[in-house]
Amino acid sequence: MNDLKFKVFDPEYDRLADVISIDLRAGTVTYFMEVRADSESGITMEVGDFLKPLTAVKLLMATGLKDRHGLEIFEGDILKKDNGMKGVVEYDHGQFIAKLKPAQTVEYEVWNGHVFDILELAGNRYTDPELV
Repeated sequence: MNDLKFKVFDPEYDRLADVISIDLRAGTVTYFMEVRADSESGITMEVGDFLKPLTAVKLLMATGLKDRHGLEIFEGDILKKDNGMKGVVEYDHGQFIAKLKPAQTVEYEVWNGHVFDILELAGNRYTDPELV
């Protein structure tokens, strides 16, 4: 059995980070993040473990699958095909799905392990919303 893996999106820093632990009783998540100085946003350098309420962040679960380059796929990731079709990975009715759609057409669902040798990560819906 595979261990559950999570990432977290922290909207305060507009960053994804690796989850260290989740405390459901306390309703908190601990994660490691490195935030670099950015003169435009005014964010200063912070490195270390962050502890936040679950309500302040978005948890993203690993699917257990990898894209064609071997990168692990998480909920919220944007996948793309060579033909330009893109879709966001979502958890729906007990399974992960990617609704792939080209511009101006009806979307359809794809989610089989064998499909991922033709899909690659393009970004994440939270850090790269312009790709959706």
